[in-house]
Amino acid sequence: MISCSAARQLALPRSDAIDAKVVALTNFIGPHHCKQMAAWSQRVRDFSVLLSTPMEPNRDWQLEWGKLNVEVQKSFMVTRTWRHQAGFAEDNYVHIPWDTIAQLKRIKPDVILAYEMGIRTLLSTFYRARHPECRVVLIANISEKTEECRGKLREAGVEYRDDSFREICGAPWMAPLYDPSRQAPGEARACIDQFEFPGFPCAYPVVWVRAR
Repeated sequence: MISCSAARQLALPRSDAIDAKVVALTNFIGPHHCKQMAAWSQRVRDFSVLLSTPMEPNRDWQLEWGKLNVEVQKSFMVTRTWRHQAGFAEDNYVHIPWDTIAQLKRIKPDVILAYEMGIRTLLSTFYRARHPECRVVLIANISEKTEECRGKLREAGVEYRDDSFREICGAPWMAPLYDPSRQAPGEARACIDQFEFPGFPCAYPVVWVRAR
């Protein structure tokens, strides 16, 4: 696997870069996003990244920003614990980067890349309303193919939802983890999401695990 710095070298040379100032807004930079952004940084004249936090507490990743121009925003984080009836819990984090408008006024970008559809996207849209020459691009982990797949499932009457699993796990789109040779589904002590993004069928194949 190539590093973030190596990915930068694979991009177009600076002489062919697009004459534009681009800023990406996201919560933190994961290993895959670092490589993506490193390539982008070589394709435009000026590329920078605004982060809500260096890294979320539940991510066991080393900080890897390579030579990216990164700045951590003034932000506060709200932690919410999602508790499952199956007996396990997971922390979810909501970031409030409250200096986003001030940062965008300072940078004066031609293009804003806003990851996901949260508060940073809303603030980017507010900024764009006052600066119509700027463009906002929303980046979300969906595709036309996955949405098309969901439509075909509805037309065919295919339904992955299992009410018995929902009763066991306490949430839809989840499956209990158990050993079928000696346990019933209701004896499971943990559950797993059937899809990579809970509630979004077709985003990833259904995950079924058989114990040995």
